[in-house]
Amino acid sequence: MARILHLVPGAPFGGAQRLAIDLAAHQLSMGDDASVVLLSSGQAAQKACQAIGLAVQDCGTGPLRILRARQAMKHADVLHLHMPSPWLGPVLPSSPRKVMHLHVRPSSLVHPPSWRVKLDSLGGREILKRVDRTIAITQWVADAWRSEFAGVLPPVSVVHNGIKLGQQFVPRANDPFTIGIASRLSPKKGVEEFIALASELHKRAPDIHFRVAGEGPQKEQFEQLTDASGLSKVMQFEGFVSDMAAFWSRAHLCAFTPPFEPFGLRLIEPLGHGVPVVAYLNGSGSDEVVSMCRGIEAVNYQETARLADLVLSLKDNPKKLSLMAEHGRKDVVEHFSIDLMAQRVAQAYEAQER
Repeated sequence: MARILHLVPGAPFGGAQRLAIDLAAHQLSMGDDASVVLLSSGQAAQKACQAIGLAVQDCGTGPLRILRARQAMKHADVLHLHMPSPWLGPVLPSSPRKVMHLHVRPSSLVHPPSWRVKLDSLGGREILKRVDRTIAITQWVADAWRSEFAGVLPPVSVVHNGIKLGQQFVPRANDPFTIGIASRLSPKKGVEEFIALASELHKRAPDIHFRVAGEGPQKEQFEQLTDASGLSKVMQFEGFVSDMAAFWSRAHLCAFTPPFEPFGLRLIEPLGHGVPVVAYLNGSGSDEVVSMCRGIEAVNYQETARLADLVLSLKDNPKKLSLMAEHGRKDVVEHFSIDLMAQRVAQAYEAQER
């Protein structure tokens, strides 16, 4: 039985935290002693761990969090780092085995130059010198880290994110045709593009409805844009949704519209609930996921009219929608299950070459 410690920032709560928690819970269910350490305070992350009976330690804030993190790492067999803060490098012990999960591209490739980006880059370099292996969620992410940290980056295993297969519902025949998204309501998440798609569709098929699950700093701005686009009667912002099975049970289709995405959990989660997806190909890691899923049909980024054409063709073809739903769930089982992910992560733990 391996003692596995997942170290993850507590906030903001997003895909990396969810993945770390789900992976730790699955490892625990398979007999390992897995737990989570929050390198900064995060109530949502704490609640997510506690809800599934997963041990969690919050290191809090201020200088004492460094001591708490160091103390927590003493008795682990594997330290699994998720988006570690720059200060973590100097306090990492020489043993046990250390693996770093690459959820996003390096900050220097995402943000304009600043002292914070430089600090992140220096801290990331020091952490990479101390870890034994890295895990990238897509080949696109792996290539970005190889480019930025050539000569320092340890061997990389590409392991796609995994999810549990969700409960499948079929919307009632008398329900309005509904398109859903689940996203943090913040910049570059594709919410503006989703509203643009909804506006195009509303002109051509005013009976279509739209649902948005998620919270974020731009919620009010997006609601105002929705009103200005004449969509207030057909688009609903539902805020934080705890029961995603119920949310997807009311959707006939999911739209994936961001300008870039390192992986795209928002692609496979609806598929896991039997909801087909229309998507933008944007030249990032999410394109890899699209290519592996028969439940997704895609057009190039910002081809709004073409994406609307695709939606309308599927709306008028329920047999094809049903087939996409069937194939999509099968593809999630084959390529993106939590079991497969955990197996490949275990292989990365065991790999010895450097």
